[in-house]
Amino acid sequence: MVSYLQDNPHCAFEIASDLPPYCGVRGQAIARIDEKIGAEILEQLLVRYLGDTNNTLSRNLLAKRQHEVAIILKPVNVYKWDFSSRMKDVIPPMLELADKLCP
Repeated sequence: MVSYLQDNPHCAFEIASDLPPYCGVRGQAIARIDEKIGAEILEQLLVRYLGDTNNTLSRNLLAKRQHEVAIILKPVNVYKWDFSSRMKDVIPPMLELADKLCP
C-alpha cells in the first residue's frame, strides 16, 4: 500500500469515532513516507493505546518493526462534523464524557 502513496501522494483521510455522538474530521492531504521513524511511531502508538508493549499483540507487531513506515500527512482541505447536539438522547450511558470525544 505504501507504494500507492509513493506513486501518488494525494490522499484522503478521516478521523472519527464509531460510537455516538458521531463526529470527526476528514479531508485531503499530501502524504510523505518516512521510513526512519516508523518503528518509533509504532511503539508510541502501542504504549498509547495498550498501555505498554508487554503483550502478545505488541510483541508480534514489534517483531516486524523493520518494515514499518510513518505516513505523514500535510492537510490541504479539512472538514469537520459534529452531530452531538442532535444525538443527545442516543449517547450510551457509559459515555459520560461524550462531549470530550468530539474534536
